[in-house]
Amino acid sequence: TLVPMYHPAAHFYDKNKLRLLIEDFKCLGQPPDRPVDTYVRVDKPTSFSQVSFDVETTGVVTGVANVRVVSWSAATNIRESCFGLYPYPSWLVDALRDPRIEKVFHNATFELTLLKKDRIVPVNVHDTKLMAALLGYPNTSLKALAAQLLGRVSPELTTLITKAQLQQGLSILDTAPLEKVKEYALQDAENTMSLLKHLFPQLRQKPQLLQLYETIERPLMFVLADMILRGIGIDRNAARKLADTLEREAETVKGELPIENPNSGPQVQAFLYDILGFPVPVYTPTHQRSTRKVHIEKFDHPAVANLLRYRELTKLLSTYVRTIAEHPDDRLHVSFNQSGTFQSEAVGAPRTGRLSSSKPMNLMNVPQRTELGRQVKGLFIPTAGYTFWRADYDQLELRILAARANEEGMLNVFRTGGDLHMHTARAIF
Repeated sequence: TLVPMYHPAAHFYDKNKLRLLIEDFKCLGQPPDRPVDTYVRVDKPTSFSQVSFDVETTGVVTGVANVRVVSWSAATNIRESCFGLYPYPSWLVDALRDPRIEKVFHNATFELTLLKKDRIVPVNVHDTKLMAALLGYPNTSLKALAAQLLGRVSPELTTLITKAQLQQGLSILDTAPLEKVKEYALQDAENTMSLLKHLFPQLRQKPQLLQLYETIERPLMFVLADMILRGIGIDRNAARKLADTLEREAETVKGELPIENPNSGPQVQAFLYDILGFPVPVYTPTHQRSTRKVHIEKFDHPAVANLLRYRELTKLLSTYVRTIAEHPDDRLHVSFNQSGTFQSEAVGAPRTGRLSSSKPMNLMNVPQRTELGRQVKGLFIPTAGYTFWRADYDQLELRILAARANEEGMLNVFRTGGDLHMHTARAIF
């Protein structure tokens, strides 16, 4: 049995109902004697104490808060699973709200957001994606974990619907036969329930990770779901004006570049290294000459400066300004990635654990160091009567190091508000 955790929004049982609670648990009995990986698919499951839940939706175009649920699937700890079209049946809604039943999601924030739109607030919720992330699995997607831990190869979503169709706001019900949708959805629910039996015992063997999961990660699911639903205010009119300005400047800068297509990697490589003759600072893993900003910004040539300016303009346009200008309403609803961020797109890249957002953009990467970046940041506006408040940790990692090492010199600097870098320089030189 999992460690119970009740979110502040949970419905608590009073002491008078404790006897009924215990009697209900006694009625659950033992799971039927079936193979571990076998689920019986039914219209409605019998008594259960755990249920996994998954939904299929329209494409995430303007943020998860604006998508539409089209179907649901569920699997239980007594190895029964079921599927249905939206809306949800009453027994499932009751189970989601019942604190005695453990709910298991994979990427719970997504489902919590959609359920809260329907005024359904699940309680006693677990997330197998967060468990896998805390345990250090490099790929925490449901299908990757199912293949690695369960030996199950599940079809990818793109076998039922293309990315282009998802971008149009379609769902797999629009593009695939119902039987294939049912099979796909049931596998997701069944895999989630099976993963719980693999991942949670591993988490229990690591008390510190278990404490982190119970006291921080699980409550945070609900906070993020509320943040997604509320969204952040945006100034679409200002975004349209800024888009026009940036598009004109980008065209002007492009016209001054002696490159036919500045978005072409091979053309930029040839220009920088064959025509201008700059030395190659580094090669990519595919043995291409690097054209990344960090490698070419030191090249002293006006055309390089124009190339970097063109990249800045087009990136801000495509990533932020046009997205805000074309958004259907005045609040932007992003998806928060609670399980962490990869340092790069490379396979096996380390996970930072830092919260990020996506679909349609990462709010943590909104630029602010340049004048143009500050204009983009100004497109995000607080609700009337409120103001944005910014806070950041001051040398957090160094403070932790000083405390754990009990390094008195560093501790004194922090206690007196001194400059640690100056202190270190004096000690060395």
